[in-house]
Amino acid sequence: MLVAYSFRRCVATFVAGKLNASFFGYSDPDDVTPVHFYLTESNKIRSIARQVPVDYTVNEMGSNLPPVWKIFSESKFSDKELDTMFANRTETRVFDWLAYPKYTTKERLSLGTFELAPRLYHVNGIELAASAMEMSVIGARNVANMAYEEWTGRKTGSGAETTAGTGSGASDKSRGANTEL
Repeated sequence: MLVAYSFRRCVATFVAGKLNASFFGYSDPDDVTPVHFYLTESNKIRSIARQVPVDYTVNEMGSNLPPVWKIFSESKFSDKELDTMFANRTETRVFDWLAYPKYTTKERLSLGTFELAPRLYHVNGIELAASAMEMSVIGARNVANMAYEEWTGRKTGSGAETTAGTGSGASDKSRGANTEL
């Protein structure tokens, strides 16, 4: 049975351009730090960080490195808003998606199952416990073990029943992750 869940909207805005230092509270542009986190709900920006290519070293982070910034927010920025954050912009790209499960402190969370129907599996049965690449890997391993056991009739002996750390998993009759948090 599929269960509907709410997800948090995440907008990643990549901007090639020079930051407007005064917008971020700096009088000298050379004092701007490469990462900023914002924890108040009233601020539209959740974080902003300078992006560095993976093949650059610390010594190479001089003036020849193009200034590219990634801004995480829960809604898109208008051109006017971006123009106040940046002294100049040469390119802007926006990626808008529902990225993370939305949790509340007042509800009990049913995490769903790995097995949606006989021989139909969902590798992210534990996605709602923690949304991350690592959780997808754990879910994929659980599903691979479940499919192997079902198709061959042999146990994997891999400890998949505790892979998610919940004590219920591949060998559990419910074929699901921990069903309540």
